[in-house]
Amino acid sequence: MAIMLNIALKMFARANRKVLILCRRKAVYERTRNVAQYLDHDDEAFKLVYMKYLNNSEELIEYLAQIHHCEAPSLIIMDDLASFFKGVSDNSHKNHVKAVALLKNAVQWANMAVKREGDEMGSRAIVCDQESTGYQSDLSRFYDIKADFPKL
Repeated sequence: MAIMLNIALKMFARANRKVLILCRRKAVYERTRNVAQYLDHDDEAFKLVYMKYLNNSEELIEYLAQIHHCEAPSLIIMDDLASFFKGVSDNSHKNHVKAVALLKNAVQWANMAVKREGDEMGSRAIVCDQESTGYQSDLSRFYDIKADFPKL
């Protein structure tokens, strides 16, 4: 989470671009207890970083399905996507695929919205899946989802 917050601040928020971080509150709390001491809490860029805490896969899917009612971010960070689906019924694979599809759709919508507002760089998402060995490192697996439409 520390690396993703750093990306959010340095590359997006300080460039006056909005950032949305989707995460599970419990997981974030467990991994970021010591991070706060290294942050400059007076940094104006924090005003452009929004955290949305979700508890489970159903809340994640519902939020992503309705995200177009929110203000469009330039960056969507999905923290530990797999954790939303652990211990869930046999529909978890189907819900995982649905969540990724909705996230891609959200990036495409946000891309069009921020470009209309004059942000030529558009929007993208970064998805992080932690290794099954635990939260030893923020550098588990990152997936960068761009808003480009496939060429037909």
